[in-house]
Amino acid sequence: MSSGLGSFSYIERDYQDILSAVVERIPQITPEWTDWNQSDIGIAILQLFAGMAEMLAYTEDQHANQLTIPTCTQRESMINLTASLAYTMANVTASSVDLLFSRIAYTTVTATTTLNAAVGVQTRTIKVPSTSYPYASNDVLYLNNGVNSEYVIIDYVVTSGVESTITIKGVTRYAYSIGDSVGIINKQKNVIIPDNLKCSTSGANPIYFETNVTEENYIIYAGSQYVNETYILDYDTTYNTITLSNAFDFVINDTLYLKSSLFTNTAALTISNISDRVITISESLPNWIQAGDLIARLVPASQGITRTEVLSPSTGLPSQERELTHTPLIDTSIEVSINEGSAYEIWTRVNSFYSSDSNDKHYTLEIQANDKGLITFGDGVNGKIPTLNAEIHATYVQGGGVNGNVGQNTINKVAASVTDEGGNVVSLSVNNPSSSSGGSDKESLDIARVRAPALYAAVYRALSLSDFEALSIGYRDTTYGTVANAIAVESGIDNAVSVYVWAADNNGFATTTSSGLKNSLKTYLESRAAAGYLVSVLDGYTTAVDITATVYVRSGYTQSTVRSAVTSTINSLFRVENLSPGENFSLGNLYEAIENTEGVDKVDIILPARPGVSISTRHIAIRGDILLTMVGGSQ
Repeated sequence: MSSGLGSFSYIERDYQDILSAVVERIPQITPEWTDWNQSDIGIAILQLFAGMAEMLAYTEDQHANQLTIPTCTQRESMINLTASLAYTMANVTASSVDLLFSRIAYTTVTATTTLNAAVGVQTRTIKVPSTSYPYASNDVLYLNNGVNSEYVIIDYVVTSGVESTITIKGVTRYAYSIGDSVGIINKQKNVIIPDNLKCSTSGANPIYFETNVTEENYIIYAGSQYVNETYILDYDTTYNTITLSNAFDFVINDTLYLKSSLFTNTAALTISNISDRVITISESLPNWIQAGDLIARLVPASQGITRTEVLSPSTGLPSQERELTHTPLIDTSIEVSINEGSAYEIWTRVNSFYSSDSNDKHYTLEIQANDKGLITFGDGVNGKIPTLNAEIHATYVQGGGVNGNVGQNTINKVAASVTDEGGNVVSLSVNNPSSSSGGSDKESLDIARVRAPALYAAVYRALSLSDFEALSIGYRDTTYGTVANAIAVESGIDNAVSVYVWAADNNGFATTTSSGLKNSLKTYLESRAAAGYLVSVLDGYTTAVDITATVYVRSGYTQSTVRSAVTSTINSLFRVENLSPGENFSLGNLYEAIENTEGVDKVDIILPARPGVSISTRHIAIRGDILLTMVGGSQ
């Protein structure tokens, strides 16, 4: 039986449409109700219900949006949706860097007395601060005047107040003056650089790094200043070889620090081959290199802090879960050890318990939407249940992200005490001759929205240009970082593909990728490509877009606040994951973005000119110079 009220449009979901649709039906339901003024109590009640209906409709829409990948806005929903496509959203990665450690091994001469003034080169007494070292007879000293150096033996020492007068056996070969260096050699001990030694940048919010030296020896030997310090005996610029004075346990791919004998030039060198004391360098030797230059070993480090958590003991129940505390965490660093009665034993991480037997000491790790790690143990059928009251420890590295990609010469603090082999605390300095790289933020929803369906459609194989792009965008190497964007083009010959790639800098703008990341991606693509494909991975290009505009500020807003908001809006337009290679930069989109910024009344854009900036196929737009003139509002 028809109600006679007509159909109700279910696309009318906002307040005004719902209210209008209900009011239009009043005559059909209650003809005697004729007062539809705003002051009418009935109209007020309808307005209340229309508002409630609008809120319910909005909530329904939001829930519905979380059910599909294209409309999803919540990270937890995206994690679950992409997991149904056998896709795991990438976690943060930590940046890596090579550190230069040096030992403050010498004090300085405070005064000298020169004997045999006619010759002018010999001295027998040296005065030093008495607090420097416990000098004694027969100690061996190292003297260095910046040009020449030698070893001498102490005859006797006389201390008066804060100064010690050292008399040596015989005389020196060279002249010395105030400020020259003197070190006590035989009382120095070797300093072994430990694993997980914390270093950091300076400032209120330091970025921490830890050394990674578990398999190699990194030693500052007694009398040396740097790690594995040695000198160049000979070199050959034709073959890029260097002959060292000592055969330390250098390994291929070690990064070495080269310092000129006059300390005016430096360079970082990579070892490609080793034959006793002769090393071959990957790069061309610098033109200033000469015999006598110093070589030191750089120490590998990665961003983050090692954390060890004592988790709650086992309950003996199946499928136990333990949530970790610190975020973000490097998921590849996790180590879970359990003591079931006799000793701690490291359990094995697996992606799932599908292939686990009832006695397999396995666990899984899930990075949740809140960035915390969730450890899960087996149920006794697939994966072992930790015995009742078993003690559970988890060790992992907290860190990662693009904020760990710091510039050169910024890591300059040793944040922990270091002792020599004699147990004495020593003073070390640290520096990073090159910038750190490889740090990546967790995968964004926009990347996952594109990458997960594309990889599923490609079945993780590369047969078309779109397949190569899908496999490249978001590709992540735990050492070298993430590919933020990519485009694949035909190379002009059969079965040859060139993939142009970009990384993201600390601002999220497009930048070049490291050679390590390009090589890693190339190997990955070749393993996925059909037989016979020739794959090359190249750096993509960038086109800078300069912006000059006059921004008119609304009343009630300050110019500084609106300037900051407009700058952030402009920056968001240039985030590399939001752009497509070859996509022209639209002036209209720029107008729309700025004018929709809170506090902006209107904007006049001088640069770029209409219609925008043309971007070539292998290019991506990056933000250039911004010049904003603020008008109106308050200062």
